Amino acid sequence: GYPVHMSGLSMDITQRRQAEEQLRESEARFRMLFLHLPIAYQSLNVEGCWVDVNDKMAELLGFEHPEDMLGLCFGDFWDTDSAGLFAPTFSRFMASGAITSDLRLRRRDGTPLLVQIVGY
Repeated sequence: GYPVHMSGLSMDITQRRQAEEQLRESEARFRMLFLHLPIAYQSLNVEGCWVDVNDKMAELLGFEHPEDMLGLCFGDFWDTDSAGLFAPTFSRFMASGAITSDLRLRRRDGTPLLVQIVGY
């Protein structure tokens, strides 16, 4: 009923833990920069819906909090005259990985807005 043998392994994980902590700090700095950039910034999923936006993007489109935009689709805020262009424009962006264009949007309250988008 008593153990007669025990095996074990020890590894120094100091460097790994330091690297993990440095990565957490770097991610936290990036997140703070992202949220408080003086320009509107967004990340879209493959359907063109928001997965991340910063404060400036929320402000630009009339939202109080960036979180309120998550899951909504960027194309739904294109001006009525150009709304039909969202799908082909987004497809070109996905294929090329870059886009620069002037774009007419509608704020949440319907107010028209002209912006320049630069996407990578």
